[in-house]
Amino acid sequence: MADSKPSDPDTVAMAHSKPSGPDTVAMADSKTSDPDTVAMADSKTSDPDTVAMAHSKPSGPDTVDMADSKPSDPDTVAMANKVKKSQGPYEIEVTFGGEADLHKHFTSCEKNPRHEGFIPVENFTVEHLPECYRDSNLIFDTIKALASITVLIKGGFISKGRSKEDKEGHPYHLSHCGGTSISSRGTGKLTHIRINKEEDDKECPCRDCKEKSTPLKTWGFLSVFTAKHVIFDDSEAAAATFEMNYELGGETVTKTIEGACLEDSGTDTDWCRVVCPLHDIEFVRLVDKQLIVRYEDMHREVFRRYYKSRDDEKMVVIVSHPHGCKKQISVGRWVEREMTLQAFFQTWTKYTYTASTCCGSSGAPVYIVKPWFSNHSHWGSHDGTNKTNFSGVHFD
Repeated sequence: MADSKPSDPDTVAMAHSKPSGPDTVAMADSKTSDPDTVAMADSKTSDPDTVAMAHSKPSGPDTVDMADSKPSDPDTVAMANKVKKSQGPYEIEVTFGGEADLHKHFTSCEKNPRHEGFIPVENFTVEHLPECYRDSNLIFDTIKALASITVLIKGGFISKGRSKEDKEGHPYHLSHCGGTSISSRGTGKLTHIRINKEEDDKECPCRDCKEKSTPLKTWGFLSVFTAKHVIFDDSEAAAATFEMNYELGGETVTKTIEGACLEDSGTDTDWCRVVCPLHDIEFVRLVDKQLIVRYEDMHREVFRRYYKSRDDEKMVVIVSHPHGCKKQISVGRWVEREMTLQAFFQTWTKYTYTASTCCGSSGAPVYIVKPWFSNHSHWGSHDGTNKTNFSGVHFD
């Protein structure tokens, strides 16, 4: 699946669930935009304090242990809130004070102070689903399988190539901080793997191999699907890490993998796939067989069994890391399905829904009972409240 180069919907009908789009960017062709397009001096939303704070590389949960961390400076929380409020509807979490600040953002959340509608993955039961989906454990198990491939994204750098505005005229998230090291949090999901063999003659792009005179040519990668405003380009991908947390064989496994570059992306449709190279080929195959393929098989079975009732119930499920903290599940209904593009029998859509989200939910998988795999990712909130939220654009 991963061997084929995504095609443009303007020229080729897409019959697969692998995402591609009108603004697809192939990994080999991906370039960062001219830094002059997002100059810090041009930004109207930043101020000297914000810029000064942005230039200092913040610590994060991977470097600051909660048990040992000291109380953070309240100014770092206020600074992060100011950055987020100036950047439109996006729901990336930003921290200038490490793990301690992430938990402060969680407890002081203005959008959803009590975080109603969020259910920790381990507490999620079939009773949280609409009654029509409680007749078996199929949808419940599918959602748990989706949770197993959902990852926490830890960004560490903001590209100068970020656009100043998105297509709807909103300030593009963090564009005024281009070229700085800022710690951010979002969500994504594993979508597929690829194994490169010696005869493929492709050098591993991981951070270790880039330091070597003879990079490995036998390597694999996991592909992470998320919103492009979470990981904008190659420079941001190379500075990001992705925290996996899943159950396998009755045990909870936590593993952190590193990004390298973008495989594909679409700016206006707000999606991307990030290449996370690994030398452990057996681990890559295990993740594919035990996690990714398992979810895909269950998704197909859900649609086969429930497709007649999908538009009656209109259920939406989102798995995310609100405020960069613990993985949570939220269940709601979609209230609007906006068709944005029709190309060769494919309809590209954007959903509005009631499922709960918060900062840190950007890029989270949006699960809807439909024939194609749920490749819509969470984009943001319409009015900063928890009434309605919306996805990026992808095909149904």
